[in-house]
Amino acid sequence: MIRMLFAFSFCLLTTLPTISQGQFVDKTLEYNIQHTYGIGVAGGGISFADFNADGLDDLTLASARNQAIFFFVNTGTGLSRTNLLPELKEEVKHILWVDFDNDGDKDLFITLADNYNRLYVNDGQLGLTDQTLGLGFPQNEYTSFGACWGDVNRDGWLDVYFGLRRIEKDGLSNISKLYLSTGRAFQDATLISGAEDGGKTPFCSSFIDYNNDKWPDICTAHDRKRGNTMLKNNKNGTFTDVSLLTGTDLKMDGMSVSTGDCNNDGFFDIYVSNSEAGNALFVNQGGQSFINDAADKGVAFNSVAWGTNFLDGDNDGDQDLYVSGMLSGAAQINSTYYINQFPLPMYIPDFKIISDTASSFNNAYGDLNDDGYPDLGVINLGLYPSFIFENKGGNNHFVKIKLQGKLSNREGLGSLISIYTGSKNKSDIPSVGSVLWDKIQVLKSSVWAITR
Repeated sequence: MIRMLFAFSFCLLTTLPTISQGQFVDKTLEYNIQHTYGIGVAGGGISFADFNADGLDDLTLASARNQAIFFFVNTGTGLSRTNLLPELKEEVKHILWVDFDNDGDKDLFITLADNYNRLYVNDGQLGLTDQTLGLGFPQNEYTSFGACWGDVNRDGWLDVYFGLRRIEKDGLSNISKLYLSTGRAFQDATLISGAEDGGKTPFCSSFIDYNNDKWPDICTAHDRKRGNTMLKNNKNGTFTDVSLLTGTDLKMDGMSVSTGDCNNDGFFDIYVSNSEAGNALFVNQGGQSFINDAADKGVAFNSVAWGTNFLDGDNDGDQDLYVSGMLSGAAQINSTYYINQFPLPMYIPDFKIISDTASSFNNAYGDLNDDGYPDLGVINLGLYPSFIFENKGGNNHFVKIKLQGKLSNREGLGSLISIYTGSKNKSDIPSVGSVLWDKIQVLKSSVWAITR
């Protein structure tokens, strides 16, 4: 059994639905981040995470070669830049703040292009020390675009999974790597676990409990029509490739992976970005298989898509969707916000955030002004400036939850939070005095959702 400690804060307001055209407002100038990624392959990552443990979401922006990562502390009234790694000037891809050593502070894991991935240990005062090699990670100078952390064997220590693009460098087949934590170091468990997923073109992976058995499975988006991958956790340290069996092996130009319960049926669905052929929304069929329902639900996008995220932007109890697009200009199909109309089966398509027409690659959400409504950060290609879109909020309720694991990993990553209410009825969910409204898979240590 996994026990958690929960800290709750409530804000009770009058409930109103809907999201308006002005729901998200461009606040880039006010926050004064003055960031551009620079020249690099496929852009870089962006992260909202409370890395100084003061209860407010801070901001981290990747940068390409010859400039340092941009770190911003949330002061409560704005963002203040702090130079945490001034000497690192590599081409940074994914940014993940994670308490891998269960000591109560967030450490930093980054993936790089044409260099080995790095793990920086936090001393509790934001002193970051590179302990990559001492902790057992390789020094192979390949490109990694995406990574994910989760407790694969449920031993209380977080493990990491990432792709390696080797073929462009030395002709070796591309693979993904699984490193298991022992608490003191990491061990390469790729081959013994069956998680190698070789010979494809990995972009991003995500841990997801797709069959609700409480063990983290792995979904990977693969580029260049090599077929996406679903690895089922066998609960014994091994994985089985169930891509074909589950219907997730679609051959596409897969870029990012986002997970969320888009139809409130209690099972997690998967959204994978693609080129003009259309993004995929894999709707979970009771934990057994998936159906690509992107076109019918109005979220196919049909442009050059990259970063994606499920988020409940209006706090109405269902998962909306934000998609970053590479094509720039107001005349192009570019970054789009899709509004979930649950219980109606369709999303409201083509909702545009004013000024969001740059060539965008990645996005993240967090709560910069601590009002319970998720704000958006976007990192763009080349010299396009990065964006901050502030959510003006509304009158719906929300609850914020901070997790602290007792027997699990300290951050509670991989936990499930189920919120029940007397509304948003779903006939196929067994009644327990109330019905499921919102269910969240915890991929970061602080989450928020709505309640009545």
